[in-house]
Amino acid sequence: MFFRYLLLISLLQAVHPASFFPPIIKQKYYEIRGAWVATVSNIDFPQIRSTEAYEEHKNELKSIVENAKNLGLNTIYFQIRPNSDAFYKSKYECWSYYYTNLEGKAPNNGKDDPLKMILEYGQIYGIDVHAWFNPYRSTRSEIADDPKKSIC
Repeated sequence: MFFRYLLLISLLQAVHPASFFPPIIKQKYYEIRGAWVATVSNIDFPQIRSTEAYEEHKNELKSIVENAKNLGLNTIYFQIRPNSDAFYKSKYECWSYYYTNLEGKAPNNGKDDPLKMILEYGQIYGIDVHAWFNPYRSTRSEIADDPKKSIC
């Protein structure tokens, strides 16, 4: 009896295989090809620390995203908090010394927000942007040794 049942299933499967097996759904393969953009000690960004360098910062971020696209990358990990400071407008965190050259001093141009700018360029060029922050470092010796530099 058991063998007859197997024979019947085999014959039905040969006639209507889709009724026995769910359709195969091909998933889009997503490969991350990314780069880290470090802001601590101005390793990768920005080249100029200033409250008045809006255009330079904007052009530099655009260049970073364009270069990533031209290299075939699809992801950027952007360091938004190198110390206990920020590379974005915040009610809670103060501006980074590595961005404005004076910790806690906001850029003069109200549009100067590097996180917002790199997110916008990421959308334009089809690059995923992930915010990366250091949860442990409160400061570095280059800032801590000079009380004028650290207010956070």
